[in-house]
Amino acid sequence: MTSSNTGGSDAGRGESPADTAALFDRRSNIRSFELARMKQLLPSLVSRCMAYSALNQFDDLLVSAVFRFYGLEVDVATAEAEILADDDERVRFFPWLLWDWRRLDAEATIGERFIREHKLSDFEQRLAEGLHRSRVAFYEVIEIAPPFVAVRELVTDKRLTVYDESLATELRVGRLFQGRVVTIDTANGPIGLVDAMYATLPASTLESVTAELRAVIDDTPLQLALEGSAPELIDFAERLVELVGRPPTFTNGDGDTLSLCRARLVAEHGDIDASSVAEIAAGLSAINGHEFTPLAPNVWAWEPEGARLGFIDLRVAGEVTVVANSVRRHRALVTAIEQQFGVSGPRLMSIEDATSAAERWLDRHDPSSWLEFDREVVSALRGWFGDWVERWMDAPHNALDSMTPRQAASDDRWRPALDEVINAYAAVLDLAVDGGVPAIRRTLALD
Repeated sequence: MTSSNTGGSDAGRGESPADTAALFDRRSNIRSFELARMKQLLPSLVSRCMAYSALNQFDDLLVSAVFRFYGLEVDVATAEAEILADDDERVRFFPWLLWDWRRLDAEATIGERFIREHKLSDFEQRLAEGLHRSRVAFYEVIEIAPPFVAVRELVTDKRLTVYDESLATELRVGRLFQGRVVTIDTANGPIGLVDAMYATLPASTLESVTAELRAVIDDTPLQLALEGSAPELIDFAERLVELVGRPPTFTNGDGDTLSLCRARLVAEHGDIDASSVAEIAAGLSAINGHEFTPLAPNVWAWEPEGARLGFIDLRVAGEVTVVANSVRRHRALVTAIEQQFGVSGPRLMSIEDATSAAERWLDRHDPSSWLEFDREVVSALRGWFGDWVERWMDAPHNALDSMTPRQAASDDRWRPALDEVINAYAAVLDLAVDGGVPAIRRTLALD
């Protein structure tokens, strides 16, 4: 998630939780014109500062900033063509260039010079000073009362009330976000306006983010540490978003890496006689409960000593499919089949780790047909899929014109498209969430 007015939070300012609660209580009395006017002016003020930064006098500063931010030695033309013309990179780079970057400690930033050299209205002056004080920061959402969100800045532990309808709609208490929030003094105390959003993260990442911030600050003065480390912090957040979006490494009850191991004996390919397939089916039916237990029509679980360790699938005519969730278990199941039925088991098997399988299932929107039978796989993946569903409801979706499912749910025009998206993911949602699709629909207030 990356968005910007291109471009903080004031580390020294904030509200106590009591102040935030009081602000929420009287939110209907806040001078809405003041906040609305500030929010309206913010992107235009940033655009003016961006235009100012394009003056030739800042060419050397731009080149040095690109080198610091990206580690690239480029000329001005290349920087403008390859970086400033890219929407995503402009959001990442420009706010830092305008408000943070200085080659020498005593050197004024482009933003400071803009403030000194331009005649600004009272609203613009307050916004510009707020932008000058802003920096890239991580925030924890502690309370929501639309259009306000109470947040805690993780480094300073300062509380701040942010005025942003989208933020109040898309985030949930406990989640984190990285962004640049501009703090403005108002008659009701300091209020934050979002200038740029770089990432949203689940509550489970709090420990990782806190550890990274401690490493960045170390013994360096706070403001200098965070201004100077903005490129690294943005990269860290992007890596963390990618990491939490991937399933972890799963293990089964034996401690083996959870892998989806399959092998097929196909009569048409000469792997097994059709009569042998029929004999295996008949034999499994006759055994009924002794190591091999029927789970569904033509599907048996291998349960030596009561532990479910693998599966035999005869749902496709003329085929025997042997399935287990680790290489060791699969080999043991093949041996059991050979001993029980006197046939040569498959010599080749396909192996897919559960992490890759989970990602594939999300891409195709449909878990494997035998997944429901493997309790260990379901248990391992269910929690991760549940976290994924939470992120999915708050993530932009191409089929929804880049809206999130939560946003689309509140717009009658987009509800039919949202229904189609939910139906496409139905199999995963049914696996991941207690109550499945109906529960998701209730969460999104669709029913």
